[in-house]
Amino acid sequence: MTNDPHNVTATQVGLGNVDNTSDVNKPVSTATQTALDLKEDSLTFDLVPTNTSTNPVESNGVFDALAGKSDTGHGHTASDVSDFDTEVGNHSAVVANTAKVTNATHTGDVTGDVALTIANGAVDIAHHSATGTPDVTTYLRGDNTWATVAGGSSTQTFKKIVYIDPPTATDSFPILSVPFACTITRITHITDTGTVTWNLEERAEATPNTAGTDVYASDEVSSTTNSVDTSFANASLAAHSWLHLSASAIGSSPTKFWIAITFEEA
Repeated sequence: MTNDPHNVTATQVGLGNVDNTSDVNKPVSTATQTALDLKEDSLTFDLVPTNTSTNPVESNGVFDALAGKSDTGHGHTASDVSDFDTEVGNHSAVVANTAKVTNATHTGDVTGDVALTIANGAVDIAHHSATGTPDVTTYLRGDNTWATVAGGSSTQTFKKIVYIDPPTATDSFPILSVPFACTITRITHITDTGTVTWNLEERAEATPNTAGTDVYASDEVSSTTNSVDTSFANASLAAHSWLHLSASAIGSSPTKFWIAITFEEA
């Protein structure tokens, strides 16, 4: 105190515990310090805790409980689930689709997420409600009737045209290897001038340079008059056999010679 003529002390006026200690230097109470001593100085949490984390966000008990669980989905079968058939049968989406599976008659368009999928080969021809007779010789028309293909033939035919310019009496060469067993049905031949005497031979695929079987019984003579032949001594050719042309004579200097041969699959 200042200006205290009576020398009064702080104790005399009941202020014995009062001093001029600054706020920053004031101590905490004993009780407060005791409570603070029970607290951790600091605590660091694991951002991705595991069962062995020191300070996980969740307790170790949670991780212990989850440790035995699968990380992914389960592969249970229907027999592993109690009342599976009952529970599935009570599902409205399944009930809505039951008719698509068990009903033998389906009408209208099936669309959206309830579309019916029919496996390949699951529908027999007899199940089509079409008129006519379905078999290996018929096809289903757009008007829902079975019909037979009109015209045409299942037998393959092809033609080979040979052009020689100019022909000589020593011509001898293969003109083709037939792709399948076939029959010569027609040969047409002509020259531009003069004559050519010739024949065709069927030769084995493995020995095309060895003489084979003549197509004509005797050599044919071509002239400027178109000739058409339909009868032959050997018209049947084995698959992949060679057809060989051989000329034996020419007359009056022909410069062009044509042969057209028609084959039919045997």
